[in-house]
Amino acid sequence: MRIPKLLFIVLLLAACRNQNATADGVAEMVKRQIKFSVELDSVQKRGIERHLIIPKKERYISDKDSSKVFHLWTVYEESPGSEKCRVIFYDEEEKKYGLGIKMNGKVYYWASYYGDFIRTLKGM
Repeated sequence: MRIPKLLFIVLLLAACRNQNATADGVAEMVKRQIKFSVELDSVQKRGIERHLIIPKKERYISDKDSSKVFHLWTVYEESPGSEKCRVIFYDEEEKKYGLGIKMNGKVYYWASYYGDFIRTLKGM
């Protein structure tokens, strides 16, 4: 069953506003966006789910200004467990997803916001 795009967006916005920023809440928002996405087929959805991680709050540094620091939820790693890879984060204050880079296994750099999880994923 396909959900009309407008209804999907309304449900997604309501879910984002009502979720407390906990690891479980953030994970549920990501899974919901994947599940109800009309832009992805079932094979793509399974592939994406393999890269999801248990959301964890990380310290991100701006890639343009190292004095700017953000505390964001990392939800997706392009290469889980690797020392260097692209990641997707969720910013609970902005209510947006964006791209970051993990370096040396522990330093995270903020690159940009994209909006929702699927749009961010497509921006990789």
